[in-house]
Amino acid sequence: MHVTLLTAGSRGDVQPYVALGIGLREAGHTVRVAAPVPYETLVREHGLEFAPTAQALGALTSGASWQRWQESGDNLAGFLWGALGAARATGAVIESLIDDYWAASQGTDVIISSSSSIAGPLLAEALGVPHCWALCQPMSRTRAFPHFLTPPRLHGGPGFNAWTYRVAARAYWLLFKPAVTRWVARRVGRRLSRRDLDGVPGAGSGATLYGFSPRVVPRPPDWGEQIALCGYWFLDALSDWQPPDGLAAFLRAGPPPVFVALGRIGFSDRDDLLGITVDALTRAGCRGILGYAGGGPEPPPLPETMLRVTDVYYDWLFPRVAAVIHHGGVGTTASALQAGVPSVGIPGFYDQPFWSRRTASLGVGPSPIPRRRLTAARPQAAIMEMTRNPEMRTRAQRLGDAIRGERGVACAVGRLNGMLARASR
Repeated sequence: MHVTLLTAGSRGDVQPYVALGIGLREAGHTVRVAAPVPYETLVREHGLEFAPTAQALGALTSGASWQRWQESGDNLAGFLWGALGAARATGAVIESLIDDYWAASQGTDVIISSSSSIAGPLLAEALGVPHCWALCQPMSRTRAFPHFLTPPRLHGGPGFNAWTYRVAARAYWLLFKPAVTRWVARRVGRRLSRRDLDGVPGAGSGATLYGFSPRVVPRPPDWGEQIALCGYWFLDALSDWQPPDGLAAFLRAGPPPVFVALGRIGFSDRDDLLGITVDALTRAGCRGILGYAGGGPEPPPLPETMLRVTDVYYDWLFPRVAAVIHHGGVGTTASALQAGVPSVGIPGFYDQPFWSRRTASLGVGPSPIPRRRLTAARPQAAIMEMTRNPEMRTRAQRLGDAIRGERGVACAVGRLNGMLARASR
């Protein structure tokens, strides 16, 4: 069958779906990945078809509304208000993105959607093909724990937990409803109805594949059989991939460094974070590798004990470092967990606070560092704990061993093949 995967976002958002696509291709399917243009090489070099999409993330990050949204942290009101502003500012981009998804889905037999492709079920309905969610954050309603967007200071019992998913689904729908409404009227020729709310990820009873480990988020007992908790979808480095110039030599020149991911922190505060991080590493007496993505101003010169990299496979690098400091996104968190090294988050928004708290609660990293309280002393203390606490390092190594033994892609492919077999009867 021909399968189309709808993705969006940064490399960390796209990469798990490339891994899933490889598994589907190896199972005999033809796979197309709809993703932003910068990831065409990543998709094609792994033998998958590529369909370009609007760079919605780029449009968001270029505006002030994005910065306000990103700085909301775990403030629920601030998050919703910031998201509303961002959605209003980029409504045309969202429509363009759905147009690109529509073009990418022509001639396919099944559509698989990430959480960013809210129109996925509508596209599948219009084309008369099956749809499946493939999600990297826990979004299906449960009484076991609250929605990942729920601030930790808000807590209650099972009823409260289930209620948070209804609120999140409604908020998610309201944010994107104007753009989706215009697109459906223009392309499909109908109005949205209340039942379309069930198309929001996690709100309905549709088939769902989850790409994170049950050792990190245990499967709730009230999830139905249509929900598969598969394990992470990791993308291995290509067999002929070589590290950037100077990286291998830097790693050989001294003890394992601390890796700091600066690329997705946000341009407005990235330089401040760079200075704070360099200061913290120096105070802790550690070498450092700074992952500094392109765009924005060039960083200042670094001490000899530190190296800047712009493009590297985390799954190759992280087993070679002592610890990781990052923004808390699911992709970087997963790579650190798989590598078996301690990590700490300096989270911004969306799922970043959730994954940062999960890492700490598992005992494989320090407590998250709030950005509004960020000084060199806080990452310095985290660095020293991650590099000098043998119990934390042992826990991280054991969890990494367990996660590497999971077969997340194989599980997802098996469940999807079962779904397609039932749909064809």
